[in-house]
Amino acid sequence: MNYFVVLSSAFINGFVALALEVLAPRMIAPYFGQSPAIWAIVISTFLLGLSLGYWLGANKNFNLYRLYLFNIFFLIALLFYREIFAILDVTYSYPTLQIMLANLIFLPNAIIFGLISPQLARAIGESAQKSYGYLAAAATVGGILGCLVTSLFLFEWLNTLQILFSLISLILLLFIPVNKKWLIAVPALIALIFLSRDDSYKSKYQDIHITTENNLVFLWAGGNIQSAMNLKNENEPAIEYISTMLSGLNYSNKTEHVLFLGLGGGSMAKSLHYKYPNINITAVEFDPTMIELARNTFRLPKAITIYNQDARMFLKNDLNKYDAIFLDCYSTITPPAHLVTLEFYQLLKEHLTPGGIVVSNLLRFSYIESQIATQYQVFSNIKTIKTNSFNLISLASTLPIEFKSESFPAPAFAAEDYKSTAPANIFTDIKSIGQYIHLRSSKEFL
Repeated sequence: MNYFVVLSSAFINGFVALALEVLAPRMIAPYFGQSPAIWAIVISTFLLGLSLGYWLGANKNFNLYRLYLFNIFFLIALLFYREIFAILDVTYSYPTLQIMLANLIFLPNAIIFGLISPQLARAIGESAQKSYGYLAAAATVGGILGCLVTSLFLFEWLNTLQILFSLISLILLLFIPVNKKWLIAVPALIALIFLSRDDSYKSKYQDIHITTENNLVFLWAGGNIQSAMNLKNENEPAIEYISTMLSGLNYSNKTEHVLFLGLGGGSMAKSLHYKYPNINITAVEFDPTMIELARNTFRLPKAITIYNQDARMFLKNDLNKYDAIFLDCYSTITPPAHLVTLEFYQLLKEHLTPGGIVVSNLLRFSYIESQIATQYQVFSNIKTIKTNSFNLISLASTLPIEFKSESFPAPAFAAEDYKSTAPANIFTDIKSIGQYIHLRSSKEFL
């Protein structure tokens, strides 16, 4: 092999390795959530595989092109990751075990990435010092670009399956120096990239799908329903927990200025605007694709002001106060770590008018006792409302929470004063929900 071929191979090997490592947490998120712990397991899996590959490759010669074929084979296997994760979700009940087993599907590719490097070092035919330096430089540059291109561009342009097909196409390029006929396979793979387009909407942050069933339009993100619209009555809530959240306004002193942190399809804000068009409604949504879908697919009125920003960053720069703040910031089964902390709830408190209320959507997982206990450190009055689903709605205020008027129909379950005796951690910016890996149902709130 000449220098160019060897260094190009190292570059592509580094690119594909880091691209897959960045892609892995996104593949896992809809099934097992997102947290630093999950990222740590993903990174550890790849490092373990690379280490094994380096060790084996240093002690034994392997045919490079067979390694490339094995790499392609295991990447093709990853195309069925949704079926694999669904089986793990049903078969194993312990979340940590589920996550660790899920990461094992990336281990074969990681080992092969490691095996390739020593073979390239032998092929370059230089001293150990030179060959290591050249190959490390090429692989590192490839890894940097693989990380940046995937996270900044591919996530927005392509779905997960299309990204995997793209990585397979890159590896096929490595066969061209051996036989130019492999060039035929590359256009075929590129065609597959576009043929594998599905009903997903491209977003840098999550996979988004729209489905329709029995006159109901559902917006899915991260594998979960984020919003719904009834085509026969577009302005009424189509999901129980949304109706329950809106009933929180029954406890508000006044309702002139309302803030929604987390928009989704905008069905909650839309229902409020339809019933009370004179209320000033502001919404904050981090994902621009969500905003586009809320406006165009779910027909969110232009009278509702939307800011494309992180909820916490918005509050830091916003000078307004609100009579009610709705907090519903989920894309997976775990909320963003910086939006469940003591410091964040203090920021919410600063943006409330006297007697204002914070209405939060909480899933009955992820240390829900700690989420409410953290709210209780800032708001001395908290009520909770159960739903028939996995959602629990909390109402938080600095003043006693009392029924004022029926702005929205009362939910199926009555609001209850928060009185918890369960042990709970208080989430802060230096130790938030992201530090914990276990996802468990709360016995107290089931």
